[in-house]
Amino acid sequence: MSKSFSPSAIAASAILASCGMATFTSASMTVDGIITAADGYTYNQEMSFTYKNKGKGKDADEHIVAPETAWFRHKVNTSGIQVALTLPTGYVDNSYGDNSVGWDKNHKLTELSGSDKAYFLIRDKNNHDNNIFLKVDYLARKLEIEDKGKDAGKLKKNEYKDESKAKINGGKEIKADEKDANKLDPFWSEFSRSSSMEWNMNNFMLDGSGGLISGSESLVTDSPDTVSDSSYDLVDPSSYSDWRFDVTYEFSLTAAALAGAGITEVEILLQNIDDKKADEIVHASPSKYPENSIGNFTPVPEPASIALLLCGAGMVGARRRKNA
Repeated sequence: MSKSFSPSAIAASAILASCGMATFTSASMTVDGIITAADGYTYNQEMSFTYKNKGKGKDADEHIVAPETAWFRHKVNTSGIQVALTLPTGYVDNSYGDNSVGWDKNHKLTELSGSDKAYFLIRDKNNHDNNIFLKVDYLARKLEIEDKGKDAGKLKKNEYKDESKAKINGGKEIKADEKDANKLDPFWSEFSRSSSMEWNMNNFMLDGSGGLISGSESLVTDSPDTVSDSSYDLVDPSSYSDWRFDVTYEFSLTAAALAGAGITEVEILLQNIDDKKADEIVHASPSKYPENSIGNFTPVPEPASIALLLCGAGMVGARRRKNA
């Protein structure tokens, strides 16, 4: 049986992995795959993360701190929760084809769909058994251009297949792409997702009815041209200024979905509940890193926090010298 649910209680007490308190807002949810001031995210946290060393011997499986950081955002209101995760372009990006940036070999648009995903755990602060575990698909829209024969250059595939999955309170895994619509779990009507690559598609490729905008076929093969293969500066910024090269996951869950899981004080974590994949929070295949999976996301202290930590360390040192 679901517990009693109070949207205002959720908004007032929501916390993130770093234990920062969320701020109540009555704003609506707009899930479009990009981050703007209008989103009104009340928690914006820079995160460090690691990947596994592929070495052998004593260095095997060593966790290496990545040289870049990600951004984890969320907001909570009477409608539910909205969450976003933006990854550094040094790990993966929305450049592909002949205009790939920073890739050892040409990245493909098709490589952003199917395998790329991120894991999130939404749970009750006071009862961790009440939770929603999500595997969020990055790119649900599948586009491919025929590259051979008489149909070369024409659209070969255009389908929408959301491969997101969920487990509620440790139950059976449910799929967003259930083939039999009659078997689709009602949970998915309370879930909405998008990504920055879908933003690109919706604004530069798709015509609103599911077809391609005339002349946009080239964007299925190659992302907008940049001045070099190591720069995101566009050759034609007037036409593609809103193209998003960063990879951003964004999703929302309604208050009803949280209530259905018995969640009254919501905690939002970057966490994989599969013990065998605990180090895999995000998977990008391929990625620009030696390892395609990253994990161990940790909040990066703000400068003021660092100063306080240093000050605290100094005070400890002073006491030790005084007591010596």
